[in-house]
Amino acid sequence: MVPSTSRLRAYLAEARDPHNAYRRLVVLPPPATLAPTAAALEAPAIAVTSATDLPVGSVRPDDAGALLGHEYRDILIDVREGLDLDALAAAAGAVQGGGLLCLLVPALPDWPSLADPGLARWLSWPAEPVDAAGHFRRRLIRLLREDASVMIHPAAPPPLPPPPPPTAPAADPQCATRDQEAAVAAVLGVASSPRPHPCVITADRGRGKSAALGIAAARLAASGYASILVTAPRRSAATTLLRHAGADVTPAVRFLPADELLRHHHDAQLLLVDEAAGLSGPVLEALLQRYQRVAFATTIHGYEGTGRGFRLRFRETLERIAPEYTALHLATPVRWATGDPLEAFLFEALLLDAEPATGVTTPDSPPQVEHVRASALAADERALRELFGLLVDAHYQTRPEDLRRMLEAPEAAIWRIVDGAGHTIAAGLTLEEGGLPRDLQGAILHGERRLRGHLLPQSLAAHAGLADATRLRHRRVHRLAVHPDLQRRGLGRRLLTAITEAAAADGLDTAGTVFGATPELLAFWRSAGFDPIHVGHRRDAASGTRAAFMLRPCSAAGRALTSLGTTAFANDLPWRLAGPLRDSPAALVAALLQGLPFPPPTGRDRAIAAAFAHGHRGADDAGAAIQRLLLSAGAGGLPEALSPTDRALLIGRFLQHQGWATLAAEASASGRRQVTDRLRRAVAMLLAVAPQ
Repeated sequence: MVPSTSRLRAYLAEARDPHNAYRRLVVLPPPATLAPTAAALEAPAIAVTSATDLPVGSVRPDDAGALLGHEYRDILIDVREGLDLDALAAAAGAVQGGGLLCLLVPALPDWPSLADPGLARWLSWPAEPVDAAGHFRRRLIRLLREDASVMIHPAAPPPLPPPPPPTAPAADPQCATRDQEAAVAAVLGVASSPRPHPCVITADRGRGKSAALGIAAARLAASGYASILVTAPRRSAATTLLRHAGADVTPAVRFLPADELLRHHHDAQLLLVDEAAGLSGPVLEALLQRYQRVAFATTIHGYEGTGRGFRLRFRETLERIAPEYTALHLATPVRWATGDPLEAFLFEALLLDAEPATGVTTPDSPPQVEHVRASALAADERALRELFGLLVDAHYQTRPEDLRRMLEAPEAAIWRIVDGAGHTIAAGLTLEEGGLPRDLQGAILHGERRLRGHLLPQSLAAHAGLADATRLRHRRVHRLAVHPDLQRRGLGRRLLTAITEAAAADGLDTAGTVFGATPELLAFWRSAGFDPIHVGHRRDAASGTRAAFMLRPCSAAGRALTSLGTTAFANDLPWRLAGPLRDSPAALVAALLQGLPFPPPTGRDRAIAAAFAHGHRGADDAGAAIQRLLLSAGAGGLPEALSPTDRALLIGRFLQHQGWATLAAEASASGRRQVTDRLRRAVAMLLAVAPQ
């Protein structure tokens, strides 16, 4: 019998905290249904569901991120349509103190074995939700039953602890807490200080940091500031900031994507960077160097990536570039009380606060790599927390859905290295790709068909023209992390070697990877035996990087594909550097050149380059010969005697065909003559080391 609306309303009323301090999670298995449950919610309320004919407003799970920055008394999520962990975390952040987050779920004993529609977008073709394991769902059900603060209908709710004593109110009437008041003052201080220094504001979700940035921006705009720029990984991540800043009514506050801020010069009296942990380290460093007055804010334990890695790595950048920076951490929640049960449960269930193990040691040499079963990992909370904490720390865009995919996707495999005490000190997540049917290969090659998953082979076929990539079978390294205290000791390479050897033993053709290309990462993957096959043309808006595709062969067919791919990449690279990769940093171009099969320069090439070096030829007349000389030298590594500026000039002129004004700005030179003089000296150095 379906519970009546009145009975549900009475049950939910019993669950509420009468002090409006704590929030609670309510689980509603059958016979609860959508419409009566929605009708029992207390306004303002909203449902996360694809259904629309409800007594409350609704938002689709894919759009749940739009709830951030808004407040609701109750929120209902229809999990029967599919469990979306990102939507769950986003919705929880919008529930007010005293409110409820209600989950409409399948029968708990049956849930792990059901075909969950929420997995459809994460599984690689031809897998369907019915093929997924239920390990994450089994763990979630266990945690729900073990947590005394969670209500599972129809069980009576246990009593809530008394609310903590009230915190002292802020003196500023626009601020909800003293923490938020201090954050507003810090941002105003960045804008007004005679000596530019950045500030960094960190907080868990719901502490009012984005609102603090917006309040400060509104006050600055009202006082006459005409150019306050805002950026974030996505515009939606800055919604709260922009609303509090009144960006819709004042032209002084504008949002611009981070890559736009770096591609073109924009005058700014102040730059506000919200959810900074969702941007890559190189992008954050570039923003810090380009804009004088910057305030950064980020969520530390959020669902949109981690702030812990940001906190650790960006601190080093700040201490190097701007050691006088101000750091604040907001601890007091704005909309609910400290010790909120819903927040505590989500931290545990979604591992939002997972961090690497402490007190780790270097393992015996050589360390042993373990292939970990997802079922065992899901049942071992310490091991799961340590391993996922490593991945979160290393990859700034790791999200709760990555946790579920790791534990339930049939194509996923988990690898780790442990120290003597059993702590995880290195971890990898791989995905099986390729082996696609022959009748689909042509359509993929010509860009007419794109299957779910299989990123590596489909991209190599469609964008690099490697038809066999879809036929062969690959083990793609999706995530790789080494404990921050044990890096640069060979653990990452050891892990990759074991993954590659296992791929060969399993009859696969290659191990591969796709990542945002930087000189450091290219050097690391090369040192592990991987060769570059393709570089994407589009920059990622959050990282500012282009995707690099690399392979390490595991079979004869894999060696043939890798050889063909590297040769094709080398042949195409000169054109791409003058076209879609023209704005790539010189250090990245130099890293791409290393190890590629460029032919040595001919005697004629050397003679023409020498004529340029001695002032007998112009750069345009000698350019083609110097390009071949530069490619050949770059394959073996450009000479260390060349300064970074000289490398940038050589690459910019002879590979990327940059204009003289751009080159002069790079070299801080007065014009073409000074740039040419430096190029002549640099070419002379190349001639001294280039292969004969």
